[in-house]
This record gives sequence, C-alpha cells and structure tokens, in this order.
Amino acid sequence: MEWSHELLTEPEQVLLRRLSVFAGGFTLDAVAAVCADAPLQQIELLDLLAKLVDKSLVVTERRGAGTRYRQLETVRQFGQENLDHAGEAAQLAAAHCAYFLAVAESHNPERATGVVIEQPKLLDREHDNLRAALRWSCAHEPETALRLAASLWRFWFLRGHAVEGARWVERALAVAPDSTRPRAAALIGLTGLDSRQGRGDRHRALGAEALAIMREIGNPDEVTMARLIETSLAWSTFDLDEAEQLAADVHTEAVEGGRPEHCAASSWLLGQCALSREDGPLAARHLNTCLSELAQSETSTPPFLPVITPSLQLVPIAGRLVPCVEETLLLGRRVGVIQAKGYVLSAIGYAARLSQDTQSAISVITDAAEHFAELGDDLARAQTLHQLGCILRDCGDHSAADEALSLARELRLGLGDRRGELLTEINIALLRAMGGDMDRGLTDARRCLSGFESAGDQVGMGATLTILGAAELISGEVRAAREMYRQAAEKVAPWRRHTGWQRLMVAELSNELGDPHRAAREIDRAGEIFDRTKCLIAGQRLAALRRRDPDDDVETALSAR
Repeated sequence: MEWSHELLTEPEQVLLRRLSVFAGGFTLDAVAAVCADAPLQQIELLDLLAKLVDKSLVVTERRGAGTRYRQLETVRQFGQENLDHAGEAAQLAAAHCAYFLAVAESHNPERATGVVIEQPKLLDREHDNLRAALRWSCAHEPETALRLAASLWRFWFLRGHAVEGARWVERALAVAPDSTRPRAAALIGLTGLDSRQGRGDRHRALGAEALAIMREIGNPDEVTMARLIETSLAWSTFDLDEAEQLAADVHTEAVEGGRPEHCAASSWLLGQCALSREDGPLAARHLNTCLSELAQSETSTPPFLPVITPSLQLVPIAGRLVPCVEETLLLGRRVGVIQAKGYVLSAIGYAARLSQDTQSAISVITDAAEHFAELGDDLARAQTLHQLGCILRDCGDHSAADEALSLARELRLGLGDRRGELLTEINIALLRAMGGDMDRGLTDARRCLSGFESAGDQVGMGATLTILGAAELISGEVRAAREMYRQAAEKVAPWRRHTGWQRLMVAELSNELGDPHRAAREIDRAGEIFDRTKCLIAGQRLAALRRRDPDDDVETALSAR
C-alpha cells in the first residue's frame, strides 16, 4: 500500500486520504462538499477521482440512482492514518458531519410543505455515513447530533431500525439537554421508535417534556401542535377520557381563534377516541365535522394532523368477531389539509366497518385510495389499499381482497416500509387461511413472525399472533388459538385496548375448553381495562362473560367432548 501511495501525485494523495472520512461509500457531490479544501480545487476532483479509480484505489458502483464510490477497507484504514498524520481528521470529520446533516434534513418529512411524500429507502445507501456523523457529533457537536436524530427518527421508524434509532435518539438527548426545537422533535420521535418496540411506558412523559419546551420557546402554532401530539399520545395509551378533554380544549380555543385546521385536528382526534370506544356513529359524526373544517382551511397550512389508526379491528371468524391487529397505531406522520382529507375518509371507513355497514366502508375507503393516488402519496395509498383489502376479505370477496392487499404490499415494499409490508403479508396469510389454504396461511404468518422478531418489533409479533389465533379458530383448534391470544396479550401490553381484547378471547376460549377458573382470571384482567375505559363491543362481550354460570360452562364443555 505504501508503495502504491508513493506513486501518486500530491493531489491524488490528498484526495485519497480525505476520502477515508466516508463510511460505506460516497457520491461525487459528497466528495465536492467534504473534500474540496486547499490544496485541492473543486474543478479537479472528478479527474483526480477517476485516476484513483484507474489505479484500483477507489471502487465504482453504478446503480439506478447514479454512480457511487467506495474504498476497500485496507485502503480506507491507510487513508485514515495519513489523514491523522496530516492533521486534517477533525476538519474532515466536521465537514462530513455538516454534509450529512444537510442530507438528513432534506429527507425529514417534518420540514416538508404541501403534500408530504416520503421515500425512506433513499437513505439506506447513506446509513453508514449517517451513523458516522452521529458518532462524531455526539462527541463534538451535541446540538448537531440532536438535529440529526430529530431528522432521522422517521427513517429508522419505517425501515425497521427502531432499536438502533431509539439508542441514537437517547444518546443525542443525553448530550444535548437544553430546551430547543430539535430536542422537542427528538422526544416525539422517541415515542414513535418506542411504540415500534412495544413500549408505551414513557409516551406521556416524553410528550409532556416536548410540550413544556414548546410552551417555553415556541410560537402559538407550535404550542398547539405539541398539544395535539400530547392528545394523540394520551389516546395511544388508552387514556380516552383525558384525550377527549384535551382535544375538546384545543377545539374550543381554535374556534375562538378562527383556526379551522386546528378545529379539524381536534375533531379528528375526537373521532379516533370514538373509534377506540367502538362507537361507529359517534366516530362518523366527529369525522364528518372534521371534513367540514378541513374544507374551511387553507391548503397552504403546514402539516398539522397527526396520523393515527385504530389498529385493532374486529374480524368475523368462525361465527364470532375476533380481534386482529391489522395496522400500525401511531404512524408518526403529520400532514396538511390535502392529505388529511384522505386520512379522514379512511377513518370514516373504519367507523362504517364498526357499524357493520361494509358497503359504505368499501366506497369511502376506495375514495381515499384514489385521493392518495392522485396526490402521488404511495405511503398513504398503500395503507388505504391494505384497509380495503381487509374489509373485502371479511366480506368474502377474496379475489378483490387479494388484488388490493397485493398492491398494498408491492407499494410498501417499493417504499421500504418494512413493518407495513409485514402487516400486509400477515393479513394476506389470513386471507389464505379463510380461503381454505390453511397450510400456506400458517406458514406465511410464521415467516412474518420471524421478520418482526428480527426487527425487535414486539407489537408486530403481537399482531402476527392475533392472525395466527384467528387461523387456528378457522381450523377448529381452540386450544392452540387460546395460546396464540395469550401470547399476543403479552406482546401488545402497552396498548391496553389491544391487550384487553386478547384477554377477552382467552376468557371466552377457556370457557369453551371447560376451564372456568382460567376464564375467571382473564375476565378480571379484561375488566381492569374495560371497566375503566368503556368500549361498546368489548363491554358487551365482557358483560356476557360475567353473566355466564361457570358450572354450566363445565357441563357444556364435558358434553361437547
């Protein structure tokens, strides 16, 4: 290596050592931004780089997005030694960090205006460089580290890096404790990354700190946005009474202040609370009010609506409604007026489904999917197609369901929405089971379970277990189904409505299996959730369980055997 180095011209030697600052490859634009200090001139960089390629000291990788370059690790290590000897290491690391901060911020959907289009897969190729920038900035520029973490959490969230992402955000928060906007954004980002890992225990504390920061340094709109996020976090932890009051307070102030977009966001959250309470007509009223308020809002308004879904749906299986976790609860997006309309239509579809008006649900969700297609928002379009496919499946239209779910999976795969892709695949697996191909359905669902396990996605594992429970019921394997719901209850424990429904299923199936004592324990556990926070359908099922005579259940179970 030393011999090859000695044959280089001085400018080639300078560029070779400076290129060692990159991790995992680089582009010509990155070289121009990071390496073009004296004695090098930007105009000569391409020629110098080409000469290093000709001498096999730099490797080219031509892809659809353009040409990338990289150094073999031995060459890079040699360059780093020379960079240190030249006294340029700190300067180059700072320039490298500044460049990749700009890259991260340019991909941050929170900074977008108008229609928010996300393409998280594009950052994959720079992930190693972003990690290097985070390592350096945590040690040398804490505020930059926080800006990086605040810009990248959504990428980690979508691409299945929640565990790593949460560690970076926590590290950045630890080294940059001052009350700043990036800190508030990172705190909210951490709630999203936590939710991917099945954690909800610090949602409220993180949201409260973010709100306190905005009250200290933010303008009125920023404070309102923080309050809306606090409301969505209260909703996510099933503190529905509090969430409804918070949303109502924002709505009252928004009416007084003439801010229809804030009215719409609070009506949206009230509608989501009603969906969680399993009150379809009430949810529809709130959501239709939201549509009216959106119609009064300026389309140029910055993103303000926090995107969330009910997540858990009640699916007709073997003569009963069973809980299946179909979608992500906290989607981590904020959108403006134009995209908000599509999400509200989608939520009205959930309300119609709750009210068992499936034809209205199919119609309005189809409208939502077409709306997002016109906007070019494939992330939202995939979600609505997924939702449409699940309803079509439940209606028995398996061919149309397969078409919608397959397109949703294709879109999610192309975007790099790894969790979304797996959620669609487990619902396709249930479609297979409902269509009679039980072996394939179970095999596909178990493969997805392994995918969620590898990503550390606890709730994704729980979602898969609810699908496996439904499949076992279709097969008549009641005991196996009960075990799936028991495991699911543990995985989705942070989301209390979710775990309450799994406990109800374990209780009902225990009665059928002639195990009244187990049923009684699970009824008590479900009651701890649904006695505190009323849900219409869950409450009815719980009341029916409580009315049953355990001795009669034993007699019935024994006679059935």
